[in-house]
Amino acid sequence: QEHYNASHETIKGGNSQLPQKLAATLKGHMNYGQPLRKLSKTPDGKRFVLEFPNSYIVHTDFLVLTMPCSTLKDIVVQEGIIP
Repeated sequence: QEHYNASHETIKGGNSQLPQKLAATLKGHMNYGQPLRKLSKTPDGKRFVLEFPNSYIVHTDFLVLTMPCSTLKDIVVQEGIIP
């Protein structure tokens, strides 16, 4: 039987530094400060589809979500994407 041992980690100076540093490093490859409305996959299941306000849609091969867990309730997530 497998056991999952969850731990809570923090970043010195505040957890908000993680997305800020990623945004600075990944300029042009990150949507920072835009509320994600919907997360799904393409019909073939190979790419992620992110939908933001104003009908802005992004297709991507890889996805890293850095957000407070409390915001997940505001996002429509296709079943099976987040374990």
